[in-house]
Amino acid sequence: MLRKYCSINQIQIRTVIYEDHSAKTFNRPQWKNFLADLKKYNNRINMFFL
Repeated sequence: MLRKYCSINQIQIRTVIYEDHSAKTFNRPQWKNFLADLKKYNNRINMFFL
């Protein structure tokens, strides 16, 4: 559904993240990688969907 929305609104999807760890804490590998990407791109990410 989100991919279709992005396609209709000409929003480029750079990365799709799949996480299978518990949501109880933020000690999740993919979440940490996402935060590292934010720092790498100096917060130039316009939006993200959870």
